[in-house]
Amino acid sequence: LTFLTLASIIASPALGKTFVREITKTLPVSSGQTLEVQAGAGSIEVSPGKPDEVDVKVLLTVKASNEKEAEKIFAATEVSIEAKKDTVLVQQKRRKVLGLFPRFSENVPRTEIVVLCPKAFNLNLNTGSGSIKASGITGTHAFQTGSGTIAASELQGDLDVRTGSGSINLARVNGSLEAKTGSGSLRVQELTGTLVAKTGSGEIQASGAIPHFEAKTGSGSVSLSSSVQLERHSSATTGSGSVQVTLPAHTALHLKASAGSGSVQCAFPATTVFESSRKALVADLNDGGPELNLTAGSGNVRLSSAP
Repeated sequence: LTFLTLASIIASPALGKTFVREITKTLPVSSGQTLEVQAGAGSIEVSPGKPDEVDVKVLLTVKASNEKEAEKIFAATEVSIEAKKDTVLVQQKRRKVLGLFPRFSENVPRTEIVVLCPKAFNLNLNTGSGSIKASGITGTHAFQTGSGTIAASELQGDLDVRTGSGSINLARVNGSLEAKTGSGSLRVQELTGTLVAKTGSGEIQASGAIPHFEAKTGSGSVSLSSSVQLERHSSATTGSGSVQVTLPAHTALHLKASAGSGSVQCAFPATTVFESSRKALVADLNDGGPELNLTAGSGNVRLSSAP
């Protein structure tokens, strides 16, 4: 069933009134299907609901001088909620309406999309501009926003998150993670799985059971802590900032560390040293193993051991 409601809240005469349209729909589904959201602009939030249905609520908010003007603005925003095979598709996009000038921000509704879905569901969430939040879902997931923050927790399964500009904050993710932002910080807590993290400008922080990582930032510090040994080649790089990596004391690896402007510090015993100076260290640690590259263009590099 689909429901539409319209309400208005009177504001000051200079600002006009606030009009809200709510669109809701419930669709029967089975666990393991996919939720795909395509929003031209607006926030997306997904959390667990009933095991056999998807509940979608879309809130459109505009400011207008009267209801007629508000209706014209609403008419320029098309929202569709439908089931296609094994996918629930939610789309929000703009359409041209005579007499409406979409170049003015007040003629674009603020959109909020809130979805409840089964815990076992794949998520494919996309918005041109706005935040994305998700929690408590098991599946294969991909989140992308042109500009906005991404936050997620308690996710099971491989995860790919990307934002053109904005921070990424994740917690308790069990699966391979690839996270990229053009500008913004990237923080991951309690990750169980491999990590690829890249930001053009911003710090990177990650902790958990991480057997492989590739972390790179153009400007900002990198801080990584893993409770398990490295299984294959890994790296942490910053153009400007410090690099700090903590690994179990028994980790065996081949270290290549360099600090263009700063120093290299290593808490592990070196069994074979190939190069050693204040700014560089190449050595086998604990008899050698997978290669670990740590590079700071400007800043210190530190490899620490955990019990």
